[in-house]
Amino acid sequence: MKKIKKAYIDILTLIGGALLAAIVVILCIQIVARRVSITVSWTEELARYTFVVLCFTVWPAVILKGSDVVISFLFDKMPLKTRRAVLSVMHVIMALVLVVVLRSAIRNIKVVGNVATVSMSWLKLSAIFGIVAFDVASAIAVNLIRGYEIAAGKIRILTDEERSLHEMEDTKAQIAQEVDPDAPESDMKKTKGDEGK
Repeated sequence: MKKIKKAYIDILTLIGGALLAAIVVILCIQIVARRVSITVSWTEELARYTFVVLCFTVWPAVILKGSDVVISFLFDKMPLKTRRAVLSVMHVIMALVLVVVLRSAIRNIKVVGNVATVSMSWLKLSAIFGIVAFDVASAIAVNLIRGYEIAAGKIRILTDEERSLHEMEDTKAQIAQEVDPDAPESDMKKTKGDEGK
């Protein structure tokens, strides 16, 4: 399961990087076109839609990596079992909210039909909503999987302090490896972030 998760995160990260690079190229075209007084109306719209797709595409990877939004001042004070329960419930609630978003995206696919974007007749709005719907469905599945893994104790939940200590130990180990290549690697790499146990 860990290999599948890692491969999925790597694929989404690669797609996200490509989309971000596309946005940069599109915006550079827009800047150069404006400087030489050429009207290029499609760049702003394409950059906007690419950004929307980027956000929804990388969202499942962010969830799988454990980048949960919490108020750490309160969250870190809770006992481990309470932290597990709170995060599990949060992921289930997020999945339920995303069901509403998915329903809306599917409805929008039907509503827009074969309508194209304003400045690009080749780009159909239904295609954009289709990608968003697929990504939201992935995020629903990932939230439910992560919520289950947290509740079952398969994922280690670290406080900010513990995470910082692990990062410092990893940094020390990396420096030691650079200074002395025969030095042992850090054991913390196995439990980096909140993955593994």
